[in-house]
Amino acid sequence: MFGVPRSPSQFRTVNGIATGLLLLAAVLPLLLARGVRLRGAATVVGWIAGVGCCMHALVDSILRVLSLTGVHPTRLPPDLWLSYDRHASDLQDLLGNEPWFFVEGLLWAALALTMVRPARRRTWIASAVVATLLLTTIGVLSGVGAIGSFIVA
Repeated sequence: MFGVPRSPSQFRTVNGIATGLLLLAAVLPLLLARGVRLRGAATVVGWIAGVGCCMHALVDSILRVLSLTGVHPTRLPPDLWLSYDRHASDLQDLLGNEPWFFVEGLLWAALALTMVRPARRRTWIASAVVATLLLTTIGVLSGVGAIGSFIVA
């Protein structure tokens, strides 16, 4: 662990909720893939999840590299942490968490892409790449404070 949480019970609760969401994210593709009638929804959900997960991974990876190099140090919320090792936190996120978000995004996109009609695939891929790059740019600029916060919760 890279730090001391202010409230161990709150830390466990937050991690428990995150675990539940990850389990749901693991089961949802299976449900979407089995439902022929859900084909349209699967392409939309897959596009959103693919773009969202890849963008999240890219933004956080860039911000963590900027933190490791000292350009823009990461600050974790003081209301959640009594103390933390910023370097260890950056490395854990960069090498442990974000690669999985990126892989998850690619898998969501791959699942959705299998359900897109062949004539629409090029447009679907292009829109996903453009959206990911645009949102990554906004996220990094927001993360370094160059523009106001842009958080979708």
